[in-house]
Amino acid sequence: MRPQTAHPEPRFLCGAVAMETVGSALERAAATDVGVVLYGEPGAGKSFAASHLHRLSPRRQGALRRLSLRDPGALASLARPGTCAELEGGTLVLEGVDEASAEAQTVLVGMLETWSAVAGGGEAPVRVVATSEHDLAEAVAGGRFRTDLFYLLEVIPVCLPPLRQRAEEIPELVTEFACRAGRNPAALPGLPRAFLEQAMGYGWPGNLQELAAMVIRALPPGDGDGWCFPPLLHPRLATPCLPPFHTAKREFEQSYVTRLLLVTGGNVTQAAEFAGKARKDFYALMARNGMDPSQFRPGSGA
Repeated sequence: MRPQTAHPEPRFLCGAVAMETVGSALERAAATDVGVVLYGEPGAGKSFAASHLHRLSPRRQGALRRLSLRDPGALASLARPGTCAELEGGTLVLEGVDEASAEAQTVLVGMLETWSAVAGGGEAPVRVVATSEHDLAEAVAGGRFRTDLFYLLEVIPVCLPPLRQRAEEIPELVTEFACRAGRNPAALPGLPRAFLEQAMGYGWPGNLQELAAMVIRALPPGDGDGWCFPPLLHPRLATPCLPPFHTAKREFEQSYVTRLLLVTGGNVTQAAEFAGKARKDFYALMARNGMDPSQFRPGSGA
């Protein structure tokens, strides 16, 4: 397994961003009624994306309820009779699903399977959207996350890049946060050139949450006044926008092999075919990344 870093990039982040914007990915997911997992660093906008997905979906008139699986009381709330009836026709957002305990995961599986049985092949009573900071496929491979729960939740994965990887969206985001603060966007002055230049090169360790707080502090006091953005920013807070090439290549390779073995249930021949590699070459790939195909086979406990 690849070594854990503070916030490892999800396995499919680069491809997802290159192919489509986050907005179009959310629109595509909203048009379905299946499980969605929103991946991203802390502050990357997972909560906002979940709300946006709900508003775009046919369930927009139903309830939107959030449940943090970091909360010790979440398990009791999930298991309480009547939960399904309360949420019927709406959306349940399971926040921090990657931190769910083994007991909570068991309850989740039972709940989701019950809702599927209630649907009887039709529309599920509750649409489930989960958020995660870490790759659930790797958690399955490491025995920290149930395989059945993974496949129940992650029908469609959507990755939210950190703000440092989509700095071109900052002007639009500044306007959005100002509107949420009650300001008329038409009355806002243009953004200072110095701020934009610094913002493009800043690492944004706090992601959208950091930008939102900065916008609130920097709002023009009145009509005709300018923005009050502070200088950006102490160099030690800036983080590299991209990892070194060899690190990115190694992490992609490990993630890719993990995904293939999960999909094929540890069938090396099939995984090699999917990868377009000879069987012996795929064995060498697994060996280089310290992977044992037996741990991905049904009944292995992964």
